Amino acid sequence: MAKSLKEATYENLEYNKEILLELKELISSKKFVNYDKDDEFSKHLFSININDNWYYAQCQSLVNQIDKIINDSSKFNEDYNQILTDEDYLNLTKELIYDFSYLNQISSNKIEWSHGILRSNYMDENQFFLHSKFSYFTDKHYPDESRVNLTFSSLPILIRQSIELKIKSIIGLERVLKSDKNIKIIPISKIIRFLEKESFLDCPVSLKTLGYINFWTNTFIHTGIHPFSWQSLEAIDLIESLFTIKQWETGNLDLRGFTFLKKNITLEQIKEKLDTEFRTNFILNEKLMPQQYNI
Repeated sequence: MAKSLKEATYENLEYNKEILLELKELISSKKFVNYDKDDEFSKHLFSININDNWYYAQCQSLVNQIDKIINDSSKFNEDYNQILTDEDYLNLTKELIYDFSYLNQISSNKIEWSHGILRSNYMDENQFFLHSKFSYFTDKHYPDESRVNLTFSSLPILIRQSIELKIKSIIGLERVLKSDKNIKIIPISKIIRFLEKESFLDCPVSLKTLGYINFWTNTFIHTGIHPFSWQSLEAIDLIESLFTIKQWETGNLDLRGFTFLKKNITLEQIKEKLDTEFRTNFILNEKLMPQQYNI
């Protein structure tokens, strides 16, 4: 039971940590299906099909994020404890508590939990517009009626853009042209599926998982439905190795990351396959690919 107004509104960090620890123990006591961090986990976590597998994956991801926060020796705390402020931790814990409240509500209260606070799970057009209008103001000059934290809510947009630009960088994709020389747009989801099928890459991230995450980000962009914060945080964890700037085994370093092309694979080979697959003209430019340096 909350002892003060700050606790009742989850504005007390230590109290929030206690609540999350209790929540982790509650979830663990249910002995839900636990997935390995593989394509199956990603498939259910980022699915739009609300079923038991989806629910179990949400709970597992939530526990993953709780562990990062409450475990002082976690890699997350090791890397960021000196950088994150108490306010950062407070906002993160609040998001997890708010989001589980909503998950529990739409899942018929599968876990009996006496905490939580409800809020809208939808980002309307005015919220997006006002946030963009006042984004460069330190003090925002509009009311936030939904209690939705737009910093967390907009993470799928940034994740989606990072995936698209990375895939283009990997193969040096400059543009795609129709037969009349006008630009043609090929969805990045189709290029991800193409790369998975052709096996051109030694990719540190499963392309199938990358496809699931990309689909999920598009769902948010096209619907405005507020994603669970743990989904965004999990997506970042899952794709982070795609954006490494250093290969420890070789000593290569590049601030834009690496292409992950298999040895002896050329852009000419990739272009030929792309042109045939999509019946159009792909322009691949080696200069757009990361250049690797020995250190």
